Amino acid sequence: MKGRRTLIALLCGSLAVWGAQGALGADGQAVTPALVQKTAQANFQEFFDMLALPNDAIVAADIQKNADWLETAFRKRGFTTRPLENHGKPIVYAEFDRHVAGAKTVLFYIHFDGQPVIPAQWAQKSPWDAALKRRNAAGQWEAIDRNRLLSGEIDPEWRLFARSASDDKGPIMMFLTAFDAMKAAGVAPAINVKVLLDSEEEKESIGLGAVVEANRGLLKSDAIVINDGPMHEPICRPSRSAIAA
Repeated sequence: MKGRRTLIALLCGSLAVWGAQGALGADGQAVTPALVQKTAQANFQEFFDMLALPNDAIVAADIQKNADWLETAFRKRGFTTRPLENHGKPIVYAEFDRHVAGAKTVLFYIHFDGQPVIPAQWAQKSPWDAALKRRNAAGQWEAIDRNRLLSGEIDPEWRLFARSASDDKGPIMMFLTAFDAMKAAGVAPAINVKVLLDSEEEKESIGLGAVVEANRGLLKSDAIVINDGPMHEPICRPSRSAIAA
């Protein structure tokens, strides 16, 4: 089912794709796979919290809760945020506070709404209560304690099941985790970063064109990167989310 299949992408995709891997910060610490895993594990609880927010694009009150959560999360990472009016379905704009003179500007597009869901069709307590699962000897998915993600070794065959876990809240958490890991290593993007978080992608982004037109100056950039969830079993490969550090 779309939106409920990714776990290890949060680990294997978060930093390897930013161009920061191997770079040294002011304290000499590199952005290594070990640092990525440590940072991701520190953020899994935050990921659970984000997944717990229903995000059906047709429910304006739920979309607003998601937008408010995202503004808080991005501000914590040093972004300035603001909602862009979209007839009661706010689109969130975020811009990294560190401006690099003469550098290119990249706009990242990510959506935070999800498809409608029928809870009874989910083999777990709730599609909003993320469940960590592994395959048993019979090849069936069985739940295990999700707190195992927070420390110790992580099995790359585990999967986290929740509405929008991959499409598209997973990429949002990867993006935030990348900034956390870069900060831990003392490095920063070598480009200027803008982010557009869409609230109606699952409804064909019906208001996006008007929002972009009304905010052309704000969104002006040299390139755009579209982050979206996988439609296949996750594998570790270079992601479409790329930042040079």
